[in-house]
Amino acid sequence: MNNFLTRLEIQGFKSFASKTQLALHARVVGIVGPNGSGKSNIIDAIRWVLGERGAKQLRGDVLSNLMFAGTPTKQAASIARVSLTFNNKERLLPIDSEEVTLTRRIDRSGTTKFLLNDVEVRLKDVVHMLARARMGTRGLTIIGQGQSDVFVRIGPRERREMIEEIIGLKEYRLKKQTAERRLERSKQNMQLVQAQLKELIPHLRLLRSQRRKWEKRDELERQLKELAVRYFATRYHALQGTLRDAEAALRDGEHRKKDMEQRVSDVERQVRAMQQKTGKRDDLQVMHGQLRTLQEEQLNVQQALARAEARLEFRSGERKTSVADAGQLIQLMQSFVHEATQTLESTSDALRNVVVRWLKKFKAAYDQEYKIETTLPRTNEVQTLQKQLERIVREIAKAQTEEDALLSKREKGNQEFRKFIEALEQEKNNVRTIERDMQTHVLTSERTKFKIQEIDGKWRSLGFSSNELRRAQPDRSAVPEDEAEKTEHTIERLRVDVIAAGEIDAVLIEEAKETEERYTFLEGELQDLEKASQDLHRVIHTLDERIHKDFKKYFDLVNREFNTYFRLMFRGGKARLRLIQKQQFTKDETVDGEQEEIVGAEPKIEQESIAGIDIQLSLPRKKMTNIDMLSGGEKTLVSLAALFALIAVSPPPFLVLDEIDAALDEVNAQRFAELIKEFSHKTQFIIVTHNRVTMEVIDTLYGITMGNEGVSRVLSMKLEEAERVAG
Repeated sequence: MNNFLTRLEIQGFKSFASKTQLALHARVVGIVGPNGSGKSNIIDAIRWVLGERGAKQLRGDVLSNLMFAGTPTKQAASIARVSLTFNNKERLLPIDSEEVTLTRRIDRSGTTKFLLNDVEVRLKDVVHMLARARMGTRGLTIIGQGQSDVFVRIGPRERREMIEEIIGLKEYRLKKQTAERRLERSKQNMQLVQAQLKELIPHLRLLRSQRRKWEKRDELERQLKELAVRYFATRYHALQGTLRDAEAALRDGEHRKKDMEQRVSDVERQVRAMQQKTGKRDDLQVMHGQLRTLQEEQLNVQQALARAEARLEFRSGERKTSVADAGQLIQLMQSFVHEATQTLESTSDALRNVVVRWLKKFKAAYDQEYKIETTLPRTNEVQTLQKQLERIVREIAKAQTEEDALLSKREKGNQEFRKFIEALEQEKNNVRTIERDMQTHVLTSERTKFKIQEIDGKWRSLGFSSNELRRAQPDRSAVPEDEAEKTEHTIERLRVDVIAAGEIDAVLIEEAKETEERYTFLEGELQDLEKASQDLHRVIHTLDERIHKDFKKYFDLVNREFNTYFRLMFRGGKARLRLIQKQQFTKDETVDGEQEEIVGAEPKIEQESIAGIDIQLSLPRKKMTNIDMLSGGEKTLVSLAALFALIAVSPPPFLVLDEIDAALDEVNAQRFAELIKEFSHKTQFIIVTHNRVTMEVIDTLYGITMGNEGVSRVLSMKLEEAERVAG
């Protein structure tokens, strides 16, 4: 079997000032030396590196005294360091490495560090790791100087713990203790959470009551807003559409009006141009003036003709008849001329016709008169006047022709003018129509704006903003017009209900939210803690079952072996271990303040019912069963019997024994040495001894000496040398 311990290094620890190394390759390693040389300091170093925290267990006042204190010739150590190396090929330690070095160091400030293969770890990690390998500092793994009878001296509970450590139950016990501590913390936390919930619930009820009112208000507001959107927002958007249409129509009317006004302006401009083109009314007035001038001139000619005729009548008597006829003709002509002149004033057409008819009808008479006058003396004047008259007639005819042309042109212009005037009037009518339409659109727009403002006011009176109204999407299920009044009544009722529900306090809302969140959190915490407690109860129950099962199995074996080794040590007699069970109804004895009862050799072991272990024995040739009456040597033998019984049932990887054979006589020392030799095949031993019999079974001996400097030194030696050093 491989040696579990392979090397021990000590530096600055107690009397080992310098770095000291012990090779632990043998199955039985012995340490010898005179008293005070520092042998037990090696045992203390092993105990310390394995996690011992009690200064008393390390034979000191405080842990900082573990460092080399210094001598007049040797400086004090600033740190103490101990390393223990294990062969882990069989993976006794839960580390994936064939060699594991556990190091512990402490400085002057008292700061302690644990290193596992040079990686810092916690003490808790070290304790659990060693428990997996069935090692510890308070059990039978290390039996210090003066503790050879430890199994007898300790109480029932410690005795049970020693056995549990050797048989490998300490790992489960530690897990159970951890679970129990966590369970206790969970219970405390549960109580704390429950207290917080108890304090929180009344306030939460009040806030919830207030919140229900707010929720009712929220529901009322929701209904109010939903109905308001159906009613007001739908109408608002419809009116907005109407307003947009009216404004668009108004803008369109403005454009059309401008177009019509431009067309009216164009027509008026064309009318003015037409007036200039067809001539002014003054042209006819000028023509009438010219006709009047001709008429006046005709009158003058007629008067002159009359005077000439008178003279002609006076001077040509013999031609009186002919002249008279001619005079009649002239008078008749003058009469027609006068009539034509008057008629000309009323109608130029009649004048023209008269003149033409007269010229045709009386041309022969005129020619005759002319012949007479030419034959008569002084007819030149008449001829001249006749020519003037002809000229006037021609001019009158010409004037009439021009007047006809002007009248025709005027009539044509008047017709075109009337068309333009009619078109102008039509355009003006169109403008007036557009203006009337625009006025209608303006009125529609104003009425719509008023309705929009009215709706906006009603909307805002409900506590909503105008922006919300503008953003609100119109509901397709709009309120019919015949239900408008009923809907407004409903809206008003909801508004009153909202007001009656009271204003929502934002601070209280936030407080309610935070309180609810706090309550939910605490409820969750409580549920988690309850679940954790249940899980921990299950873990503890499982561990209890495992501890109970394994303890029961090993206890019976240990009890049998204990009796065997007791009889070997005492050469007879008998001994057994008795279980002390917890009872809730007995007050006869207590262990650590718990009620307990002594039971028989084959008790019914209930889960987690074992309070401790007692020893019942009978020495050969003696009637003594009380272990307190045993001598020191007898107590040592009983303890050794228990130790070897445990090794036989569940051999630990190593044991450290510090002078536990000191109280043995030679015969028992021989038995002790033989048993060490026998069990060294299962367990590695580190033994501090002065006994030569024990030295004989040791494979490797180290001698410890201390010089004048007060520093321990380690020497490898043979048996003879060891005897001299020990002696």
